[in-house]
Amino acid sequence: MNTKRTKKWLNPCWASLELLGYVDIIWYDCGCIIRTVLCYFQCPEKEPDMCSYLRVCESCHQLLEQIQVQEYQETQVYDEVGGTWSAIENVNRDLRAAQQKIDDQLPKFQEIILSLDIVNGAPMKAGSNRSNVQTLAKAQENLLDYFSNFMFIVQRLKKVKPTTKGQIVVLNNLLKCKHAIYQESLYLFGQSKKKCEETMPQELLLKIQHIVETNAIRGAYITCKQLVFESIHLCDKYKLKSPIPKTISDCTQVLEPELQNVVETNKENWEEYQQNINDLLRFQLKEHRMIRPSDRRIKLEGCLHVETVMLWRTDSLLTQIRLELEAKCRDKTYKNSKNALEELQTQIKQLAT
Repeated sequence: MNTKRTKKWLNPCWASLELLGYVDIIWYDCGCIIRTVLCYFQCPEKEPDMCSYLRVCESCHQLLEQIQVQEYQETQVYDEVGGTWSAIENVNRDLRAAQQKIDDQLPKFQEIILSLDIVNGAPMKAGSNRSNVQTLAKAQENLLDYFSNFMFIVQRLKKVKPTTKGQIVVLNNLLKCKHAIYQESLYLFGQSKKKCEETMPQELLLKIQHIVETNAIRGAYITCKQLVFESIHLCDKYKLKSPIPKTISDCTQVLEPELQNVVETNKENWEEYQQNINDLLRFQLKEHRMIRPSDRRIKLEGCLHVETVMLWRTDSLLTQIRLELEAKCRDKTYKNSKNALEELQTQIKQLAT
């Protein structure tokens, strides 16, 4: 595939651009139909025999680009000077995008607080509209997701290995700058949250925190369970005798009772809740795999590549999960799950060495 044509496909005007997608399609909530964007990383040497050009919106393009490109970028070893500069530039670009999401969401969070008359000295009553509580919880959860994602990308920046004095200086200054930006945004979020705490009754504050924490442990459980299924499938497919599936499964068994306790506390039926999760997992396993080994690399490296990708991807997702739980949950909440996830990541790192 020639570079000129690839750049044409990746023109920044996503909303008005037709991108090449494989024929096996997926429906997104926004109505976009596309499976995989042919990007400048890991793309085939030529277009598939069966393909079609389909429009995709900006948000879906960002998701697809992250799926296809981020894994490649994170696993690169930047030994050459030019490669290191490219790595710094790529991560910095992703950090700017993550910061933009925070900058966009912060005013929305503040607007929601204003719309509920929290700031103007009019305390909300304990029996306030359930939708108001849900709206505030969702806005808070979105912001915490963006903060977690920002810190996850910072971890990528820390993994870049500078090879010259200039790169060391630039990398250190960039890290200081990004941490300063993060702390400033976190301070503004904290100020807005403090205004809520000063005027809202404790009962409502606990409800909002409970919603955020419930969604956090649910997301962690679903991710771990999907990793179990995918690792079992890959081990069976490539005849691998790997401890990875059992190791992840042991952690999932610790998360499950804590999630079940929360569900039953909410007076929901655990069996029905499990069925909904299983339905979601069936869809995810069919349409949105988390572990995606490269066919080309498998031909070159064999099963070693499959196990390497399993270990790397599991470690990466565990970092994200733990950052989200740290941001969304109180210190004493889900202590067993947090410890189990920490132990699992330690074991995965040991297997990778």
